[in-house]
Amino acid sequence: MEVALPYLNLTLLRQAIETYNASKPDTPPRSPPSLTLRDFKSIHPVSWRHSLDHREILGAGNTADTTDQNTELFDNAAVAQEVHNNNKKKNLMLTLSDYVVPTHDIPTRVKETDRTPNVISPARSSVSSSLCSSEGDSTFLLDSLRAVFSSSTALGSSFLMRDREERSSLGRETSGGVNVGGIDLEALRECYEMMIELKPRTIFAIEVTNSIEILLARMELEMELELGQTMGRKVWSEEEMRAIIILLMNPFLFEQPYQESLLRRILLIFIAFPDKAKLIQWLSCMDDEGMAQMVTLFKTYLSAHFTPRPVGDSHPAICAVMGLNILYQANNIGTKREQERRRRSVIQSAKEGKAQIASMETNSTISFKYFYSGVMEALKFKDEYQIWRDGWGKSPQEKQFSYFDYPFLLSPTSKSHIMNLDALTQMSAHYEDACVRHALADHAQRLLPDSMTASAHEFQKGIRAASSPYLVLELTRGHLVEEAFEQITKKHADLKKPLKVAFVDVGEEGMDQGGVTKEFFQIMVEKVFDSKFGLFKELEEGRSWWFEGTMDGSSHVEMSSKDARVRLVEYELVGILVGLALYNGVILGVRFPSVVYRKLLGWEVELDSFIESFPALGNGLEQMLTWTDGDVYDVFMREFEISYEHLGQVTTIPLIPGGQDIPVTNDNREQYVNAYLNHYLHEHIRQEFAAFQRGFEKICGGEVLKLLRPEELELMLCGNADLDMHDLEASCLYDDGYSPNHTLIKEFWEIVHEDLSTEQHKQLLVFVTGSDRVPIRGLKDLMFVIQRNGPDSDRLPTALTCFSRLLLPEYANKGKMKERLVTAIENSNGFGLV
Repeated sequence: MEVALPYLNLTLLRQAIETYNASKPDTPPRSPPSLTLRDFKSIHPVSWRHSLDHREILGAGNTADTTDQNTELFDNAAVAQEVHNNNKKKNLMLTLSDYVVPTHDIPTRVKETDRTPNVISPARSSVSSSLCSSEGDSTFLLDSLRAVFSSSTALGSSFLMRDREERSSLGRETSGGVNVGGIDLEALRECYEMMIELKPRTIFAIEVTNSIEILLARMELEMELELGQTMGRKVWSEEEMRAIIILLMNPFLFEQPYQESLLRRILLIFIAFPDKAKLIQWLSCMDDEGMAQMVTLFKTYLSAHFTPRPVGDSHPAICAVMGLNILYQANNIGTKREQERRRRSVIQSAKEGKAQIASMETNSTISFKYFYSGVMEALKFKDEYQIWRDGWGKSPQEKQFSYFDYPFLLSPTSKSHIMNLDALTQMSAHYEDACVRHALADHAQRLLPDSMTASAHEFQKGIRAASSPYLVLELTRGHLVEEAFEQITKKHADLKKPLKVAFVDVGEEGMDQGGVTKEFFQIMVEKVFDSKFGLFKELEEGRSWWFEGTMDGSSHVEMSSKDARVRLVEYELVGILVGLALYNGVILGVRFPSVVYRKLLGWEVELDSFIESFPALGNGLEQMLTWTDGDVYDVFMREFEISYEHLGQVTTIPLIPGGQDIPVTNDNREQYVNAYLNHYLHEHIRQEFAAFQRGFEKICGGEVLKLLRPEELELMLCGNADLDMHDLEASCLYDDGYSPNHTLIKEFWEIVHEDLSTEQHKQLLVFVTGSDRVPIRGLKDLMFVIQRNGPDSDRLPTALTCFSRLLLPEYANKGKMKERLVTAIENSNGFGLV
């Protein structure tokens, strides 16, 4: 009799492998014999009996036992699949009752020093051991792997942190490690690495995966039995939860055969855990390497089984999405907890007078971008949008599955597509209503007598205006802001219609095919966000704009003056303006700090976000929190108050009652920082921001906005920051005799790449397209056409900005073209169209 290990840890596995390696003969090993039907029969007698019903595997015309005559190679993947296919309860129970693994009923985990020997079945171990005989005596190692990987109790009692602690107490290993539900991740990885290196690899891989099949079959049976009971949901043991996490870290799952036979079944159990909160909490402690490995595994499986319309909760694509959803929630919790832990650690170190800890390893902090799935680009967006929209307001049980309910899978490009679909849907509805009203107005006009009164004419004019299928703004450049705000206010009911802008100045030639609208927004942004307008102030440190709060800091108090009411109306109109740009797909040149996007989406603003948005202020507050050289009051000289400057006047406001007389000390500095952030970000601008948000949400509120993260909302409003002119060259189109190989065109791009500055690149984009904003996917998505405009001449290049066309004469030489081009783009203002 031999002893099989009831659980595994780094020490035990290493010793077992060393024993196996020591038993290897000195002579070069022979190639291991292939696994035959006879071998399979001796290892899996019950599975063998069930497999007789499947003639396609035997390749025989009858169900007789033809093992002695048939010794051809047996497809091990087919064997694994065959075991899996025997999922009928009767057969499954029979299989599990016959297939006895010595350690599957271990009630508790025993110590290494007092383990009870486990009897190994000679029939179970003889074949695989003989297959490894040329390498060494693998009986003990193989049966230990079988015993552990076929039992959730044994596997869930393996690779635990307590083993690291025991080794540390014995001086064999340093403490530390990553603890996920008690699992020692570092030890688990090292054990898997040792298992992968075992030779012959095929035999060990088959034995481990076959054992996992047994473990999964047991858990599936328990799940099936539980569904038939009325006692409520089963509470999974911690060993079972750990076992599934350990299996998901198995590198074998990245290999295609094992993905098909094992991963889907593991996923079904993983997403079926009743205590999701506990599972997510455990996984939130995963380090970035482990989280990235699991996310990659699930995304790979999703890509392999993706279909636009998966049906059934057990569809592989749906299982992968549900699994990714659990990981995404865990990653978010882990990231937030790690940030808080670091902050607390820094504060505690400062209180104790210690230097800030330099090595702060982050746990679960992989980027949210890692969850984007490229396969989502293959969706039929119109169909998916309709399914998603039909599910609004319904419970999860009532609505149909939609990928859009899991926005972490969708890239900004995909989300931009969804927002455009939503806008077009709303525009179409308003357009159709307007067309109906227009038809009714024509009918009413025919019924009116020829001799109408002036009031009747005005009534008819109002009806026609209301029945316009567009939101039309007719503006003059000299009074652009005033007229735009006035017309937006009057045409409140038309805001969801497609926007058309017309400049009605004398001699204005622009026809709105998109370019005029882009120019309108660009000019409006320049004027409204100018500090002279009085709504926003420019922050020099980040070249961004922030709200001008009330002078006394009491913006939460009801304003009564006419100027104050007008001011709030203007903030609301600016919000509408920003919403109109997003709604109509126009990239806007707003420079808000990142906290604005967090506030718009209802996200919490932490100190890290504050530092990113207001570096000077934020770094000063962080320095106060981390100060260790004496009391902070002796250095910073702060009381519980905050000061604001407006038009050269400084106003100081207490953060708490009597705050002007309360010094900031080492003990209360955290309270001071929290009060400072709350007042600066919320209290001081409460009514101003509320008005701005109210205007924005009149255009862009609703379910679609909930798809976005703050970073993605900023990207959609402001565009891509990457000004890659090589992408523009690659996507450029040519007309009237020009082509990529034309000498002048080659010289043009040489000037752009080698001679023009970044600022001049922006001026060129404004000159040709009406805006210097870059689409989400970069300049490769920007329409840009260069058209020949006659032979050599002294004329400046011109542009059909509405159509993004640069009209370029065929200049005689490169120097002349550069001089004419630079003059044109640096002195362009408005639509100087031909």
